[in-house]
Amino acid sequence: MIRHYVEVPRAETLTDWGKVAALADTHIWTEETVRQRFDWEGKGMAAGSIHVALARVWELGEPFSFAYEPRHGGCRSWVEIPEPPTGWRGAARPVMSDADFARASEGFPR
Repeated sequence: MIRHYVEVPRAETLTDWGKVAALADTHIWTEETVRQRFDWEGKGMAAGSIHVALARVWELGEPFSFAYEPRHGGCRSWVEIPEPPTGWRGAARPVMSDADFARASEGFPR
């Protein structure tokens, strides 16, 4: 059952540790974990870089359910799901107010 959806209005790859460290109060990870990921190299990422995304969460007006299929299981980076019902976006409510989201977005690097 899906109760929320996320929009990502901006995403960046940061190579300046100072800009990464400045985001410390906007996520749940410890500095050690973020530093390990910043220093990691592989899968097209150079050491000394990290991807960050500005995400906005919306609560759906009605939860969206669909039947489980084997293609949804296991360790997946991406799964295709059925189209949600018509009108789902109009009934969704932002979890954070527009004003609060605007304030939270101010510190996101450009």
